[in-house]
Amino acid sequence: MVSESTVRVASSSWASDRRLDYAFAASALLCLALMAVSAQLQMVAFHVLWLSLSLVFGLRLWSRRGTAVALGFVVVSTTAVLLLTGQLGDEPSELLEVPLMAAVFLALVWHARRHQQMRAALAAAQERERVFMRNAVHGLRTPVTVAFGHAELVRDALPADSAASDNLGVVLDELRRLSRASERLLTLVASDHDAFLARSSFDPADLVESVARRWSVATGRRVEAYAEHGPAICADAERVCEALDALVENALRASALSEPVTLTLRRAGETVTIEVRDRGLGIDRDGVARLFEPFSRPDGHGARGTGLGLAVVRAIAEAHGGGVEARSVPGQGSVFIMRLGAASPPAAAPAHLPAPRLAPQHL
Repeated sequence: MVSESTVRVASSSWASDRRLDYAFAASALLCLALMAVSAQLQMVAFHVLWLSLSLVFGLRLWSRRGTAVALGFVVVSTTAVLLLTGQLGDEPSELLEVPLMAAVFLALVWHARRHQQMRAALAAAQERERVFMRNAVHGLRTPVTVAFGHAELVRDALPADSAASDNLGVVLDELRRLSRASERLLTLVASDHDAFLARSSFDPADLVESVARRWSVATGRRVEAYAEHGPAICADAERVCEALDALVENALRASALSEPVTLTLRRAGETVTIEVRDRGLGIDRDGVARLFEPFSRPDGHGARGTGLGLAVVRAIAEAHGGGVEARSVPGQGSVFIMRLGAASPPAAAPAHLPAPRLAPQHL
């Protein structure tokens, strides 16, 4: 059972809620005054008052007590004004005007509370899912680590060129994939928590060049970095590196061995944009539309992966106030564009900064 406090709409602050209440009270008094002094504007002011009651309730979602007080005030005050001005005659439509408006408002209240209860139940279910996922991944890490260590010990004891050693190599590769998938699941689960980012001051150009150099050495492939240097930014360097690793891994998997992968960093104010381009098979429009969904693996672009890397990239980019998008032409390759809305560090920048450059790093 969802409590009433759970389904109330959270506002920006208590003061803003109170100001909204005061604004409603002022508008209600103005409408009542118009009803009392102007016969021509009486019904217009009457309906505006009921409309404002509905609008403010939709923004505030008062408690049951607050809703009853507001509704009672409007019913009693509008009925009193109509009686005093002689507008409630013997016609049934005139007699039913106020109760009908009250019934419409109560129907709105019922629907609004039902909607909020459904949202609260959905949020609770999502939180249970996150807790389950986090516990499940933590439960997998220890047995995977133990299995990986024992498999390495067994392979080291076998002849290097034996079939058994080759088979254990396959097992180790799959255990690495499972470990990487579990780490990425943990990243996705933690991405909406306040402590997800550990910001520090660093130069993103140095990070991009370092990522390109590391992947080039590790894979023997040609990875190019074009980095526009400039002031340091305040972001989570480890998370940004994690996102870049996922993008580069994805690009290398989608490209032929002879084709390069290019990383390009550009700046626009406090926004940093990093592009990762491959010259692979490309992705069709339907594939691009679902690229950043967890476990999505479009044909021709990293189909052998876990399907979590690009979802992790999106989570990290959005946590930095940015986003990620993909552009692809089948047969010509793809480019992934990650934007980081990273704020500048609090320390003052040097008076004379080196001129921005686009320096290629062919690795």
